[in-house]
Amino acid sequence: MNWELVLKQHLQELLRINTTNPPGGEIAAARYIAGVFDAAGIDYEVFEPAPGRGSIMARLKGDGAARPIMLVGHLDVVPAVASDWSHDPFGGEEAEGRIWGRGAIDMKKLVATWMTILLKLKAENATLKRDIIFAATADEEAGGIYGFKWICEHRPDWVDCEFALNEGGGNSVVLGGRTYVTLQTGEKASCRVQLTAKGAAGHASIPTPGNAVVKLAEAVKEIGNARLPVHATATVQAFIGAILADLGPSVLPRGTAIPSFEQIPAIVEGFVQNPFERAGILAMLSNTATPTILTAGQKLNVIPSQAIAEIDGRVLPGQSGDVLAEELKKLLPNDIELEVGPHLPATESSSDTFVADIIREVVPKHLPGSKVIPFLSPGATDARYLRPRGITVYGFDPMLPGELVNRAHGVDEHITLESLQFGLQVLDEVVRRVATHE
Repeated sequence: MNWELVLKQHLQELLRINTTNPPGGEIAAARYIAGVFDAAGIDYEVFEPAPGRGSIMARLKGDGAARPIMLVGHLDVVPAVASDWSHDPFGGEEAEGRIWGRGAIDMKKLVATWMTILLKLKAENATLKRDIIFAATADEEAGGIYGFKWICEHRPDWVDCEFALNEGGGNSVVLGGRTYVTLQTGEKASCRVQLTAKGAAGHASIPTPGNAVVKLAEAVKEIGNARLPVHATATVQAFIGAILADLGPSVLPRGTAIPSFEQIPAIVEGFVQNPFERAGILAMLSNTATPTILTAGQKLNVIPSQAIAEIDGRVLPGQSGDVLAEELKKLLPNDIELEVGPHLPATESSSDTFVADIIREVVPKHLPGSKVIPFLSPGATDARYLRPRGITVYGFDPMLPGELVNRAHGVDEHITLESLQFGLQVLDEVVRRVATHE
């Protein structure tokens, strides 16, 4: 059996199922996977907690010598405007040595990889020490309410496991000539922040001081340009420590032997050349706040009495919305109202486990000269529901250097066939070794 071809075909079929969230419609993808597993004799359950919002959980049984490992993926994708794309975002086309479509990276690629590994192990009648649980869920892109949150609350038997492999890591980053492959061991929590500016309403033909729109614009600019205080988390200290141990004097300012954590942003600015990678590393070092939605006024010739900005806040492990609020208030005048919404805590997992050791051993075999290092994801994943249950979760979706992972959520999302095959080879070995380890 050509398993690389099997993977490609399942990825293309999943990409052709439009699961844009909202509205979701993930049940169609869940039923497609169910049909594949039916044919292979793999046990599964499909859940539909709301019309069209479907998830599928499946299991390969081990001998019970060790607790299960879960292979995590989500079926929903963010919207795509077809007219902006050079290929149909829901066509699953193969062209130029790539597979194109919304979800090719985030994250139907990994769902198809997990499917292929399960099918391969089932076909080989592999002997396992622990169950392998497959999870392909709804609604991750909108908070997981109809996906993992529902499953954890209503079917906790399906999330009874010791380890989980998820999205959020596996990117290859070249720094100082050395290739680093990220192992996501922590992630930020999403935290909604709202700014409100108030002023006197009036006729727009007479400009007046205290215009709510102007006040809000000045506040938004201040937040958008700010760099918030750095905070040292376990994951980020390990990430920075690994790089400095390798690159040392080549990236440190002259005369600096052991930098303080407060010096790290300036060091990163100095030696990370790729703007996307530089921004990603800097986002690991602090809580962040990004203005995204502005609301003000209803009529062109009326000065509104109120203007509102919605801010996408991201909070580090060990921090809170209250800390973020205090950091932002220092940037704002007293007459700007600031409100922080409720949020789940940010989470981290220890990288000191045999699973992480296996990943560190396997990756250099397939990507010579590379090194696996812990990584903190600026975004949130379904790990938000798993780590609080005591499950060690690693984000690990390995791709080759040069893969444009910033196309996730962007225009012309695609994955190269080389990276697709590379990911299958690495993850097949990792899952096998974990599933046969006591």
